Amino acid sequence: MLALMGFLIIAILLFLVLTKRTTVHFALVVPPLVLALLSGFSLKEVSGFVGPVSPV
Repeated sequence: MLALMGFLIIAILLFLVLTKRTTVHFALVVPPLVLALLSGFSLKEVSGFVGPVSPV
């Protein structure tokens, strides 16, 4: 099921960007977040996917 969600997110990203319905930045952030929540991950788990962001 998780692999299917991965393929689905790639298809959604391609559709949104290639049809110019949204910006690339929005397409790379919002749809994966929504599908992660629909897959049963909590906000705490999703924030753990990102990891610590170090200043440059």
